Amino acid sequence: MTSERTKANACLTLNLLLPGTGTLLIGKMVAGSVQLLISLGSLAGLTKGALEGYKYCMRLLEGQPAVEGYLSPLLWITVSLIMFKIPFIWAQISTAKFYKQARNKPS
Repeated sequence: MTSERTKANACLTLNLLLPGTGTLLIGKMVAGSVQLLISLGSLAGLTKGALEGYKYCMRLLEGQPAVEGYLSPLLWITVSLIMFKIPFIWAQISTAKFYKQARNKPS
């Protein structure tokens, strides 16, 4: 396995874990940085939604009515998951292009 193939495998693995990190590894700084920023922003939104959902559930356990407060956590989580798909797909496309380059490069 060549160095380029090893780099491509590392790129794939990193981009599956956190989109943008693998793209940065292969030297695409602008695309990788944007992917990483969007990924981190969506993870922050997901965390906010999860914390708000936890607070809502705790209020329910304390006996408060279940009338209000459920929409905000759902909205944060939904928007964050949709937002996370953008850099995830973009990072996989970047990885596929790098795999193609590595495959076509003479050994």
